[in-house]
Amino acid sequence: MMRRPRNAQGGFTLLELTIAGSVFALIALALKDTVLLADRAQDAVVSRAEEHDDLRDVCRQLADELKGCQSSGMGIITLGNGCHEITFQEPIVVAGDDRWGIDEPGLDDNGEPREDWSLRYTVIDAGGRRLMRQVLDDKGDIQRSEVLLEALSEDAATPGFTLVPAGDIWQLSLALAGSHGLNHGKQLSFQFRARN
Repeated sequence: MMRRPRNAQGGFTLLELTIAGSVFALIALALKDTVLLADRAQDAVVSRAEEHDDLRDVCRQLADELKGCQSSGMGIITLGNGCHEITFQEPIVVAGDDRWGIDEPGLDDNGEPREDWSLRYTVIDAGGRRLMRQVLDDKGDIQRSEVLLEALSEDAATPGFTLVPAGDIWQLSLALAGSHGLNHGKQLSFQFRARN
């Protein structure tokens, strides 16, 4: 049995410290990569949830606005990109009389409904497909325009925005493009009855 000399001190050798340091560095590197991967996964999940919320909110807004209009007063055309463009008026009251137009807050100071004005939902191709909501005056000129959704589907088989009648039921469909080609994107369809 070997004995330690009396003046030898206990501790680790340089080789043992180097090996321990290397193992610790590898573990730290693996943990860093795991945390970064988890962070990216969380960002992706949050982003997809926000996309889905935006899609659902736009569908609800559209359906709410379209429910009040007359089917016969709705203008639907198919654009060159396969998407639909919809122009319509809502029922309004002007000086106690029932009329057609829009009741759009914030157009002017008095906030009165606008007789013979229209709403239009259309899709433009400008750096990606965008669903636009436009307020048109009685001459058809755009008075307000806002982007509701970006990155609509550019797939001819799944147009980004369509409104199709099926009897007295309307099918509203929105489709987003897939992100980075990894998927086919989100699609949402909503059915509603328009005023007849």
